[in-house]
Amino acid sequence: MKSVHELSIDELEELRDSYYYQLLDTDEEVLGDIVSPDEIPMENVIAHYEGTYFVEEDFFCNVMSILK
Repeated sequence: MKSVHELSIDELEELRDSYYYQLLDTDEEVLGDIVSPDEIPMENVIAHYEGTYFVEEDFFCNVMSILK
């Protein structure tokens, strides 16, 4: 298991996308002027997922590399 601080950039990008769409569904006001996931500062993503632990299979980018 890995903490958010141990994730690869590809894994962090996936988390940022997930976080963006979660906010769109649950708390859109938090996004303010943000209109795409890549506008969310990575430090916000890291803070949001602090204390969460991940395994390789949590990320599509890892699953795809296994399938190749």
